[in-house]
Amino acid sequence: NFEMASIADNPNQNGYNFNKSPFWQLCKEVMKLAGEEENWSDRVLWSNLYKVAPFKEGNPDNKLIKETIEQCIKILTYELRLYRPTHVVFVTDGWWFDPTGTFTDSFSQKLDIPVEHNADKSVVIIGKGIYRESNCNAKIIITKRPEGLGITRKEHADHIIRAFASLN
Repeated sequence: NFEMASIADNPNQNGYNFNKSPFWQLCKEVMKLAGEEENWSDRVLWSNLYKVAPFKEGNPDNKLIKETIEQCIKILTYELRLYRPTHVVFVTDGWWFDPTGTFTDSFSQKLDIPVEHNADKSVVIIGKGIYRESNCNAKIIITKRPEGLGITRKEHADHIIRAFASLN
């Protein structure tokens, strides 16, 4: 088990080093640029798009996605209604957020936030919008994963902060 509130104080937990994770490095930089560096992990809520994955590690395959995507979308929208975040960043690739070429259901369709598929390497933000359902007014950014972008975590975080600012 991980204690999220303690990531800032204890980045090494149960053999996992949060400081080495590109995802958590990006989260920390986003919070820093947003002026929330102190105890930054106290204000981060993390959730997977796909709630079921292979036991050992990795992402679900197409068969598992087909069997679970509808429920995963329902769970995600429930989480948005329950926690009512003001800002949401999906760190993923376009296909995972909007697999409509493969499946009929899509997070993109349900949240009404289109994503840019097959964007060239220089495109960092692949989707953005505001989710206005059930008393939720969340600004949402969909960004590519940080690995392989060829930019620093700070530069990536700056793209995210500017994308949020453009949603005013």
